[in-house]
Amino acid sequence: MQIRPAIDSDVPQLLVLNQQLGYTLTEQQTADNLQMVQTNPGATILVAEQGGSLLGWIGLERRVGLETPPRIEITGFVVDAAVRRSGIGRILLAAAEDWARQHGLDMVVLRTNINRDDAHAFYRSQGFETFKTQYAMRKRLLAHR
Repeated sequence: MQIRPAIDSDVPQLLVLNQQLGYTLTEQQTADNLQMVQTNPGATILVAEQGGSLLGWIGLERRVGLETPPRIEITGFVVDAAVRRSGIGRILLAAAEDWARQHGLDMVVLRTNINRDDAHAFYRSQGFETFKTQYAMRKRLLAHR
């Protein structure tokens, strides 16, 4: 198995992995998002690949705010349901930590759906701690004509 940055030809498999978590972007939207990440020097998508199959991916982005130290945020993370609990998640998290260190940062944060109890237990087993609870809010904007 190798950990490497996602490439354009990974999009169909990335889409399938995303669907396992209930996300409904189209293949084109996924490709467009990957392209935006690829052109952002402060972001990456790392994949776990074995024998041409993607076993999981983790999205990382450098976050800087006036009120907190710079950090790496895990923006997305999924391991194929068929291979969960086989160590791939731990390997991807370790790769995320390495990527943070390579960028001179000493903190990795993530957000997780309140309903994903198994994920919470996994993150805690990997040294993550809950430091805040919050609401995720959004506002859809109408297109300008």
